[in-house]
Amino acid sequence: MRINRKALTAVFMAAFFALAFFTACSDDDDDDSSTSPEITDDDTASPDDDVNDDLDDDADDDVNDDVDDDVNDDVNDDADDDTEALCPPYWTYGDDYGPADIMIPGDQGANSWELPATLAAKDALLASDAIKFAATYLTESDEYVIWTRDGEQRFTRTIGDEGYEYNITQQTGDDPFPNVDPMYAPDYETELSLYENPNSVQMTQLGYAADDPRVGFLPLDSSYPYPYQRLTQLFDTPNAPDLVFGHYNAASGSAGTHGAMSLSQSRATLIFSGAGAKSGQVLEMSARHTDIAPTVLAFLGADVGEGVDDRGHAVSNTFLKWQDGRVLTEVMEDECAARPMADYAVILDFDGLNSNEMIWLYENPSRHGYLLPHFTELMQSGVIVRGGAVVGFPSISSPGHTNIGTGAWPGRHGIINNSFYLRDTQSVVSGKYITDDILEVIRNPQLVDDYYDAFYHGDRVETIFEAAHRSFGDWELWPPDWRGAYFASINELYYRGADYSYIELGKLLNAIVDVKAQSGILDDYMIQIADALVTVQFSLIFSDPTHDFPKIVGASFYMTDHDGEGYGPHSDMVRRDMEQADARVGLLMDLYRQAGIFDRTLWVLTSDHGMELQDPSRFESWRQLLESTGLKYVAPMKDVGVYFMVMRVESSVESLPADTQSQFTVTVADDDLTTPVAGAVVTLNGGSCVPCVETTGDDGTADFTITPAAGENVAISAAHDDYCAFEGEIAVE
Repeated sequence: MRINRKALTAVFMAAFFALAFFTACSDDDDDDSSTSPEITDDDTASPDDDVNDDLDDDADDDVNDDVDDDVNDDVNDDADDDTEALCPPYWTYGDDYGPADIMIPGDQGANSWELPATLAAKDALLASDAIKFAATYLTESDEYVIWTRDGEQRFTRTIGDEGYEYNITQQTGDDPFPNVDPMYAPDYETELSLYENPNSVQMTQLGYAADDPRVGFLPLDSSYPYPYQRLTQLFDTPNAPDLVFGHYNAASGSAGTHGAMSLSQSRATLIFSGAGAKSGQVLEMSARHTDIAPTVLAFLGADVGEGVDDRGHAVSNTFLKWQDGRVLTEVMEDECAARPMADYAVILDFDGLNSNEMIWLYENPSRHGYLLPHFTELMQSGVIVRGGAVVGFPSISSPGHTNIGTGAWPGRHGIINNSFYLRDTQSVVSGKYITDDILEVIRNPQLVDDYYDAFYHGDRVETIFEAAHRSFGDWELWPPDWRGAYFASINELYYRGADYSYIELGKLLNAIVDVKAQSGILDDYMIQIADALVTVQFSLIFSDPTHDFPKIVGASFYMTDHDGEGYGPHSDMVRRDMEQADARVGLLMDLYRQAGIFDRTLWVLTSDHGMELQDPSRFESWRQLLESTGLKYVAPMKDVGVYFMVMRVESSVESLPADTQSQFTVTVADDDLTTPVAGAVVTLNGGSCVPCVETTGDDGTADFTITPAAGENVAISAAHDDYCAFEGEIAVE
């Protein structure tokens, strides 16, 4: 008989919950005190290509490109001996089956029916000085196009022997991304030295002093790293928008923000510390978000298997089913050490934490006055990646968290924004369903699985927990086998495959908390409660006798994002948040020390995206610009994407004979669903028609009789309250 292990563990956890909750909350109350301790066309390549151009022949490996050449070797080494050191590392051996199918077919990008609306929208958006570019995937020519106010660039993406290749097919005007260096403004001091403030913006209302050096903005030529890779991957999901656009680095509104392609918003913190990691080093390099999961699995000595690698090739030696990242051997003390290098791993995500801010706080303890002893300990005994990890586009929370947990880009795992549109159901969904609807989750946690199944590409990607279970086996709640591999997801959006997640906590809370009575508290203080509950959940997990210590824990803290958006990434509020987070991290470190496994644990400190201060004098509402066009659209994606409501208007005849009476039918259908559109007003202009205006019925059709005049085509238009207007013509011969 197999027992429901998750249900039974909730019973064990319930016994500890009340005491642990009040104990941890009491500790956190004390901690909250501010005093508590890529291009083949050489003529158009930008001058920065020699630094980091993701348009070269090996676009995915242009930064720190030392992926071992043996990754392509057809060496069938079992690499399973965990007592011998293997060099090159075991994960570099495997079979290469060639380029994989990258894009999931759908209606992403712009087809011929959507192109008129796409062009009208990009013209409206680029009229704003706040918008840097607009882009789409042209489905019929299999090209990508980037528009700027200065011109247009078209390019294709192919997969060669060495990886993704981006080839320009047409260009007018300047290079849309002249600076793609991921090591631009690599530290806090350099960042501030580059700041401009042309309109003398002051932010005293947010706690900054007059002429505070932290109130400034990087110049418009700020770096936009990996632009071609990051744009194209977005269109690999059928739920991608018809048109995407990007703001200049400091023109999105609010005090601080993220979401754009600019480096400060796209650079996530990245630090490795503990078992197997280098100690006391700062690496002057940049990584990618998708490198985190495979690197952690390599530290743990996980098995490799068949999947897709960061070159887009199907291979036999990836750690995850779809692996857009590589193993960061640069952070390992000895990449050839006997596996495993670590027995446990903790991935801590400090939402929205600016990498330069984190490193500056560590490197300048005497200059800021904040106490961060636990961060200091981990960073001092670990390895800091100065350039952080470049995230996907858009640089938004939901895809960022999922990048970390899957090793895949947003267009591959399917969570492309906090909210986006599903064409097949014509509905808006939220990638932050867990946090946006926490009360509903507590009432019915199973809804989360059902909800994410609607858009998560779980059939081709897997989480770090699912991949680890393949290597280390399952946790079985049946003595004496209940000490199998156990994994936990705490406050994280990637939770599939975890034996504990806050979906499980939701089930527990549902059993012991009056949700209605607590709803006001949860609504008002959800973020603070979420951060406080990280330590509570860790304590519960370590107190639960039904499993061994968790082999992998992924956990998130949210206050850094909340106050980064409200006050800016280098604000005093964020620094106070870091003091609170430091105290909580200290409690977690104590748990591992008390358990006797601290020295066997790898600690990863990261963030789901970066954060950048915004210039309110440069902000302009892009929604007002789109509204002025009269287009019908859905735009749930934060400052980045538009889905157009478009009709396909087709005639039963391709041409009409001049001066001859003809009958024909016009059919109007929804472009996304290809279903009939009733109530569309179809109008003919040219010749003698009966009728000249007709409304489509339930079958989406309207019948016409017309005698067209010679020398003039018949104009046909269609209008509907829910769709973009259509204009076309029928040839007269």
